[in-house]
Amino acid sequence: MHNVADIVAEAVAVALAAAFIQEEELAPPPEAQNYPKAGHWHGLHYQGDWMKRPIASNEIGFLVRILVKISDAINHILGLDKPWRHEEEEPPETVIHQLFQYMRRNEIR
Repeated sequence: MHNVADIVAEAVAVALAAAFIQEEELAPPPEAQNYPKAGHWHGLHYQGDWMKRPIASNEIGFLVRILVKISDAINHILGLDKPWRHEEEEPPETVIHQLFQYMRRNEIR
């Protein structure tokens, strides 16, 4: 069993050792300089495929997984999972634009 004097002596030794730690030992590593500081997360956004982002705390996990799978299947059926390949034309902004491009390519008037 430790007595109070031993515990106090050990705490003082730890405190003195911590007081002599060099500034550079306390500095974050260089790669951590790019991370936002605590409390400044408003500018941080997920980068990557939006459908593959982590499930947020305000979302229902099993429902999100089901709806994402359904959305992926619909996108695949409609061909929306492939990049735009027509270099000569702009990608259509709406379904109407897509219809006009189809009619123009097939010379339908």
